[in-house]
Amino acid sequence: MGIVAGADGAFVAHRELAEPLLVDPARGALRDARTLRSPVSWQCCHQVAARILNRIGERAERVGHLCWALRAAELRLALPFEAPTRERLEADLRRLRARLN
Repeated sequence: MGIVAGADGAFVAHRELAEPLLVDPARGALRDARTLRSPVSWQCCHQVAARILNRIGERAERVGHLCWALRAAELRLALPFEAPTRERLEADLRRLRARLN
């Protein structure tokens, strides 16, 4: 079992199932991958961690909890990203830090 993700969200999947069935934890339902808008791909632990930190940061900003948003942004930079993504994440952290002034 592992995590797959795409534009429709993140799901739990099993590599050896005959049918492309996914568990959708957000809906608490079983879904057929063929009914999704776009394909999903297997996620490594770094990708799953980044996805979780993204959601924490987004929610923290939405509810006005800047400290949590900053911490999520800082933790994302501890993950192994390629240069273009790292630059975008660093800019996002600078944007959040600028809000402290």
